[in-house]
Amino acid sequence: MNRSSPRHVDSAAQLWERQAQQFARIERPLRPSEDDLVWVQESIDRWAAEHARPPAALILGVTPELVARRWPAQATVLATDLSMSMIKGVWPGGKSTAVRQLVVQANWLTLPLAGGSCDLVFGDACFATVHRAQAREVAESIRRVLRSGGAFTTRMFVRPDIAEQPDDVWEQLVEGRIGNFAIFKLRLLMALCSDAGEVGVAEAWIYFRSRCPELPRLAEHLGWPVETVKTIEAYRDQSAIYWFPTVSEFRAVLANLFRERACRSPTYELGERCLTFVLAG
Repeated sequence: MNRSSPRHVDSAAQLWERQAQQFARIERPLRPSEDDLVWVQESIDRWAAEHARPPAALILGVTPELVARRWPAQATVLATDLSMSMIKGVWPGGKSTAVRQLVVQANWLTLPLAGGSCDLVFGDACFATVHRAQAREVAESIRRVLRSGGAFTTRMFVRPDIAEQPDDVWEQLVEGRIGNFAIFKLRLLMALCSDAGEVGVAEAWIYFRSRCPELPRLAEHLGWPVETVKTIEAYRDQSAIYWFPTVSEFRAVLANLFRERACRSPTYELGERCLTFVLAG
């Protein structure tokens, strides 16, 4: 997940530096699983089957799982992220000799690409770190660089129409009814959302620490590595805001810009809130 506007970057830079440092400990579904990536690969394979030339692909962020897809020979894959910490700490580098892999520091609101220059665009929960008020601008920026007939495939974290209560999420955690710590963090963030679907990550840290003053004891109780539980410390004192729309709210942002080909739900725990949208330009 990454960020777009300068204002948002200024407030979130330290958060993403922390996330880059602990990226290997961040679990799925906060990172994509093979269940999610099959639909990314389908988009790539579909394009390759319908066209004779190699594609120009854009990735919003530096998600290694997206970069490491099976690309057609001579494809160009450009990753864009405004956090240099994420680029330095997470970008896997151009390891393929058959595919041209590049990364640039860029603002998603003003992508440094010509209009209609991308055949494929991919993101993993990229809109979750965009302020709600700017989500439409980001969608318009993506549409500008996506050629007519191209495809935009992105996973999105969506909150339920009926919100959970934070105390209910906490109770399920201590009862061992949540599969991993990443699922807990995502549910807690969504439970703390405003009516607009926005939540400050620091709110999650404050709530968690109010209920859990001793992280090692909780980790031992749950049987999880304490270093995994400590990943929530990245939220401490941060001003970054996440946005978790409902499905209808997210579709409203995309309306009149893209045609929805499919909306896929994975089978893993909380998969109903981790939807992959396959969109045509």
